Amino acid sequence: MSQAGEATLVPQAALGGQAGPDQSAGQQALLAAAGPPAPNTIRREVDEEAAHEASDHSLTDKLMFWRTPPPPGVVVDPQKEAQRLREDAALGHSPTTGETPIIQNKPKTFFDALF
Repeated sequence: MSQAGEATLVPQAALGGQAGPDQSAGQQALLAAAGPPAPNTIRREVDEEAAHEASDHSLTDKLMFWRTPPPPGVVVDPQKEAQRLREDAALGHSPTTGETPIIQNKPKTFFDALF
């Protein structure tokens, strides 16, 4: 199983390394198209970059932005929307007729913003 994965990710290893006279023209073309082999330290480099990206948030950012933002989008009021759809159906109107009622959040007070 791991050999199949290596063959997919590293064609040079699957085809025996560098192009040589014992390989077919197709194998040589595939190796040429694959580019140079990955450096031996590629795993370490990727791990270092991933660790750097994960630690991007400073202590100040964590303290200032400790709350998660509300989800994007508009929240539809389900009771009012159901009533609107029933009324439109009773009058023979299209369901897209009229305004969709939404739930509007009240403005936050200073204390709500803190907690």
